Amino acid sequence: MIAQVIETLSKRQQDIILLSFFLNMKDVDIAKLMNLAKSTVHYHKENALKELQKFMEKHLDEK
Repeated sequence: MIAQVIETLSKRQQDIILLSFFLNMKDVDIAKLMNLAKSTVHYHKENALKELQKFMEKHLDEK
């Protein structure tokens, strides 16, 4: 189910979520790797997490 919702995110959000939670990278390291500002990484991560939360809540309510 998590893979399904991650696929709905933008490519940038997918990359940030994967680097952050599956490779345990810090925002500053992700920012350097992706050539972004740390605040941009934080912004995309927060929005992606909100989308993940909405998706999970919706699907848990359906059961």
